[in-house]
Amino acid sequence: MICGGVSLQGKAHARREVPDQDAYWVGPVFDDGWLLCVSDGVGSCAHAEVGSQALCRAAWQAALICGCVVENPEAFLRDLHEIWLAEVRVCGMAVKDCCATALVGVLGADGIWGFRLGDGFLAIAAGADSIVLFDDKADGALDETVSLSEEVPLEAWTSVHLGPSQSRAFAGMIAATDGVQFEQERETLLRLVREFSEGNAGLPQANIEASMREWMPQYGGYDDTTLAFLLPDALPFVTDGTKEEENGDV
Repeated sequence: MICGGVSLQGKAHARREVPDQDAYWVGPVFDDGWLLCVSDGVGSCAHAEVGSQALCRAAWQAALICGCVVENPEAFLRDLHEIWLAEVRVCGMAVKDCCATALVGVLGADGIWGFRLGDGFLAIAAGADSIVLFDDKADGALDETVSLSEEVPLEAWTSVHLGPSQSRAFAGMIAATDGVQFEQERETLLRLVREFSEGNAGLPQANIEASMREWMPQYGGYDDTTLAFLLPDALPFVTDGTKEEENGDV
């Protein structure tokens, strides 16, 4: 696998000397288990960067606990939330000051799981079963989002699962905060993950990230912009085509 990512501080944060409030982590948890996570700290919170960084640590620990085999998604999300709360409190911060979104992808022996809470998108290229999780804002204002806080109902999360037979066609996964201003439409994001995978599979991490640093600023703006990726060393041979997957409640 090839994995990495880029996080760029937004213009508004740079001008106000506010730290990059996004965070990401991607890499192996076990020899055959991989994790990708991206988080956007809620800008109205005083220590949003603490919350986003805590999400990445919590996702890694939750993946470690289950061995990257998510037999019970509700239990996985409960573990993730409890660990996140503990990580925030260890930093000496009030939870209300550290709210953050969550995009989490887990690859393991039982296939591929994707989880989303709040803004941003997570897209998986897997032949005809390629999918994307994102917030189309159908039920809320453009500047509203759901985030990790003291209590998060399980129904606030959306999730998707590709089983072992589907995951054999895995060609790549990307996740990005909403600071990356791609058009938030399902077909656009599915095309993006396929093109990203086809254009970068097999390339060294440093080369992919150098290219990202060149083109990401044109899709960014005043908010922080973060995109992380997980790609196979070589693309699988699969029949071309996609299958749209509706966001499924846990």
